[in-house]
Amino acid sequence: MKTITLCLLLLNFSCSKEYYDYHGEKILIYKKIDHSTYLKGKGIDLSNNGLTKLPKEIEKMKNLLFINLRNNSLHSINSLLSLKNIRVLILDENPLGQIPPSIDSLTDLEVLSVRACHLSTLPSSLFRLKNLKTIVLGGNQIPDHLIQELKEQLPQCKVIVNVD
Repeated sequence: MKTITLCLLLLNFSCSKEYYDYHGEKILIYKKIDHSTYLKGKGIDLSNNGLTKLPKEIEKMKNLLFINLRNNSLHSINSLLSLKNIRVLILDENPLGQIPPSIDSLTDLEVLSVRACHLSTLPSSLFRLKNLKTIVLGGNQIPDHLIQELKEQLPQCKVIVNVD
């Protein structure tokens, strides 16, 4: 099993680390980063916090490459769409209902995980994310024809639908 380090290059501070098994790859995520230090960093883990909306401070974090918002109560991620450097966005288990139409503003996005987010469609803007390498869509009600179209439009992207 190879290890992928996400939440890369946190600058000159210590924090705890956790490893997650993500579809056969071991992913390193840095956790427990306080406000004064995460502004210096490249990644943040706000999973399992019961968030109903994103903290306003997140909009100021222009250097973020990795955001984990898994298992919160978010209905919208619009404030994240101004963070142009995001490469990994984990939104699993949030009642989003939809991926915002302006998702294509995240032109550097490489990994998008929206497992179990109450999705039943995909915005056409998603098909314009030419840097997207992996998208996790399991646990949603997305029609097969949209999954197939995504695979055709983004052949470089690994589309993961069946998640244990």
